[in-house]
Amino acid sequence: MTLAQGVNVPNAQWTGVVTGIALSMLEADMVDAVVCIASDDDDSSGDEGGGGGGWSEPVPIIARTKEEVLRGRGVKPALAPSLK
Repeated sequence: MTLAQGVNVPNAQWTGVVTGIALSMLEADMVDAVVCIASDDDDSSGDEGGGGGGWSEPVPIIARTKEEVLRGRGVKPALAPSLK
């Protein structure tokens, strides 16, 4: 939890603790990638009201960059496969 302290992740659920930890570990080269659940129509902007399925069509991604990890921020209250 200490790794994410002070990290402000816009459009993340609660304080973005899980996203912050994933970002910290990726940036510190502690991991090569992080498995995240992104929205099918995610444009990485975090804006609501876009077209497509949004949170109701989650897709697993292997995030290797900060931008890819940020695609997984926020809650997706739907069933999502972690692996395909």
